[in-house]
Amino acid sequence: MADPTDTQIQNATNNLKNMIQFNTDFYSYGNGKIINAYALLSEQDNKDLGLQIGLNLLTSAMEAIGAEGGLAGALAGNFISAMVSSYAENTPASIAGPIASIEERFEQTSLQAGRDLADICDNPAAYWDQTYSGTLITPFVTKVISGNVSDLGQPDLFPSQDQSTYQDYLAQATYALDQSIWSVLLKNFIITAYLPATEYKTKYYSEQDMENNAAGFYGVHPAYYNTWVYEAAKKDKNDAYWQTQHNIGTGASSFHDGSLNNDACQYLFIDSYDNVTINSEGLFNRSFVFNSLNIPTTTKTLNH
Repeated sequence: MADPTDTQIQNATNNLKNMIQFNTDFYSYGNGKIINAYALLSEQDNKDLGLQIGLNLLTSAMEAIGAEGGLAGALAGNFISAMVSSYAENTPASIAGPIASIEERFEQTSLQAGRDLADICDNPAAYWDQTYSGTLITPFVTKVISGNVSDLGQPDLFPSQDQSTYQDYLAQATYALDQSIWSVLLKNFIITAYLPATEYKTKYYSEQDMENNAAGFYGVHPAYYNTWVYEAAKKDKNDAYWQTQHNIGTGASSFHDGSLNNDACQYLFIDSYDNVTINSEGLFNRSFVFNSLNIPTTTKTLNH
């Protein structure tokens, strides 16, 4: 690759300075979301969840700024994410060993990223041909990513602290980290399917009735998710919907369903029934939580 021009070096330096400031500012936002998640879920942040979880929190957040910043945001976010994801294979000493909590691991990962960005900023030309690569793991996708220092030679790639886009990036990154930490902590809970399924005859219930019933039920029991299948009449059976109820929580006992608390549910879910929004600032659609976050599952048979 050709040597960078003076203009490219200056562009990269400016972009890196803004990235370093962003990484510093973002830490306090992200840290607050980690504390909030543990509090709402009544969990204790008293153990190390491992190197990869710390990397996932920061890379998920940085990759997300591309959603706000178009091509420039995508390039900048991808570069930081690629650099941090590379720690999985080339692990800095600061994050290699056990760490007391995920809050502290996030802090140490952020500090390490800041130091590495500062080293590049001090002499971009020395790193110009450097490519960072690793695996990006978010609640939605797992993929290999890579980024080059030379990508940062474009002008105004990353906004400065006084620009509105900078604040947009902070909001987008914070939301993505929030999704990431909840996707991790929810795996400490369990999804219970209650059997047997309940029959709703189509003579009395339409598909819309089933949807309305589900939405109404969630208003009272926010940790639940109802699914149903249609079955055509067979011999002595009627056309019917067969509904199964599921809930997320600590697991059902003989006397309690162990549901996740209401405050956590209100924070977590965007919708009641599919795409019926109840909290536009929620983290996930209900169906995604129950079907796509790889939360452990079990069944419980009820005596009707």
